[in-house]
Amino acid sequence: MKATETPLLRLLDWTKQFLIPTYQRTYSWTLKQCQQLWDDILRVWSSDQYSNHFIGGILYVIEEWTTFGWVLQASVIDGQQRITTCSLLLYALAEVSKQQWNEQSHIDIMQGCIINSTKNGDQRYKLLPTKLDKEKYIAIIEWTKIDENDDSNMATNYKFFKEKISQNAKSIETIYKWIAKLFIVDIALDRVQDNPQLIFESMNSTGLALSKAELIKNYLLMWLKNQEQTLLYEQYRFPMDKILESNSDLYDMFIRDYLTFKDSSWAIPTMRALYDEFKVFLKSEPRETVDVLKDISKAFNHYSRFTLLKPEMDGDIKEVLMDIDTLQATVAYPLMLELFWDYEENKLDKEHLLQILRLIESYVFRRAICWIPTNSMNKTFSTFKKYLKKDNSQTYYESFVAYLMSLDSYKAFPTDEAFEAEFLAKDVYNFRSCKYLLEKIENHDKKERVSADNYTIEHIMPQNTPKSPERKEELWVSWKDVYDKYLHTIGNITLTGYNSEYSDRPFKEKKTMEGKWFNASPVWLNGMIKSTEIRNEEAIINRAKQLAVFAKHVWPYEKLSDEVLAKYINKEVSTDKHQWTYATHKYLTGTIMDLYQKFKEKVVALHPDVKEEIQKLYIAFKYQTNFVDVEPQKSKLRLVLNMDFEEIKDPNWICRDVTWIGVWGNGNVSVHLKDETELEYILWLVKQSFDKQFE
Repeated sequence: MKATETPLLRLLDWTKQFLIPTYQRTYSWTLKQCQQLWDDILRVWSSDQYSNHFIGGILYVIEEWTTFGWVLQASVIDGQQRITTCSLLLYALAEVSKQQWNEQSHIDIMQGCIINSTKNGDQRYKLLPTKLDKEKYIAIIEWTKIDENDDSNMATNYKFFKEKISQNAKSIETIYKWIAKLFIVDIALDRVQDNPQLIFESMNSTGLALSKAELIKNYLLMWLKNQEQTLLYEQYRFPMDKILESNSDLYDMFIRDYLTFKDSSWAIPTMRALYDEFKVFLKSEPRETVDVLKDISKAFNHYSRFTLLKPEMDGDIKEVLMDIDTLQATVAYPLMLELFWDYEENKLDKEHLLQILRLIESYVFRRAICWIPTNSMNKTFSTFKKYLKKDNSQTYYESFVAYLMSLDSYKAFPTDEAFEAEFLAKDVYNFRSCKYLLEKIENHDKKERVSADNYTIEHIMPQNTPKSPERKEELWVSWKDVYDKYLHTIGNITLTGYNSEYSDRPFKEKKTMEGKWFNASPVWLNGMIKSTEIRNEEAIINRAKQLAVFAKHVWPYEKLSDEVLAKYINKEVSTDKHQWTYATHKYLTGTIMDLYQKFKEKVVALHPDVKEEIQKLYIAFKYQTNFVDVEPQKSKLRLVLNMDFEEIKDPNWICRDVTWIGVWGNGNVSVHLKDETELEYILWLVKQSFDKQFE
């Protein structure tokens, strides 16, 4: 490695070409960085104390002379944004000199910094950007061809420099001398003797930070010679870049889900550690670069189907993917990669693929309705593949359903009973997926679909409280209770195109307004409103119950027969080796049992999804995981709260720090429940542990 301080103009002023390799990101400097560069140039000119100014480094690998005849080619590893911006600046200076009839300055700048005047084709340019930038750059250099509406970084920055130079009163020669004071750290590597990747990673670049996607792309291709890079990039990575359109965040998500898909036994990688995890993955499964790129490219083609809905696909599959996308069910992506991979390889047919995708949608939606947090679902979905039986499409589907049915506690698929109860009571108006909910019900089993985007959400009973005696009478004397309980629930919510016209009008007027009435609405959701003459509590409840029954078909709960289920539920899925019971705990009798039952009644009432789980040494109460564990003792119940001792609020000072003491249960806070008089205070302590987990 050779590192020298070099004037920018000297670096450019000889017969060579700086090639931006195909794996590099596209040109991304904005006006902010260009303004900073221009300010630096003015500062150097205006003060005698600055004899020169460093603008960063250029790290490149010298390629063979034979690559382009006698044009020495250098592959830029770091500094491409800097050298591209400086080239645009210098070309803008050359163009302004031409407009001012300073032909010699124009020729000197072009031949010294922009082109190799004796060469043709790609050899002609001292800088050759990536494939995605090359056409635009050459159009500027050769024809100053810029569309006025072109807002790309390259066109915008070129126009910025040209305007700044044109507005400056100094001569072209003077500005050129200012630019001559710009120095860079010229770092040339030898591909045989140096390790470009390690040097690149250790450099403290002053430019824009690379995303994980860019680091990974560099890591895969930087080891290769230019011709190999170009070939593999064109074949496997360029199609991905065209689809991504510089969306590096999506690529980062893809790599995270790809790693999870490849090995679900791994902990799901964090975005911060993604680059390091990817390198570990490659070392754990050594393969040729071409095989890695081929595998990633194939996975990305599937991934883009359910993230970008590209490329075009079967209409039925696209429809369900749009619904899953509306729910923002990104946690299911590793599993969906598995499904589409197997679908392409004919391990899963279209019918069963659609059924599984609809169950994923139903699982995510039902849990959202039932207020179950999503933070456990990523691990749930990532482990599915271990339980899939792929003998044929039918067994594939049955094993999926069997595992879904086996999930319990905080992972469980909400049953029809739990789903209906929450569906009836939920504030759907303020629910993030309210329009999705209404649109799905409206369009279920219809070929002529209605888009909720063409409608607004309407409160059948208006949001503003009733003022007229007639309206209050219509709701019955308990009108305030009706408002408080049902205003935003499914029984009072629908779709309409006449929200502003309806305003706060009474229900009877909404039914009969000429040309806009509910009675004439083509929306199916409004059908059951037509047969109702009054909008009171009974009418709201009846409509809600009808929609709840319908919703169980829209978002189904799949079941298998016991005979089929037995083929798949085995030791691998059902991990409980023993069926522990109350009898396991010898002290859980008499008054202690009575005290425990009263405690249990209060704890399970905290949330419908709180589950009791009897273990050999204690009894756990779980939401996502254990939040309180109970050890029955001779004269009391010992409770262990799943919190750090510093977190608990205990004004009565009855809790004990058991961080460094062995106890049965999970957590660092222990407290004793001796009789019923302590129950209210103890429950307040327990709720702190539950709330911490719920939040």
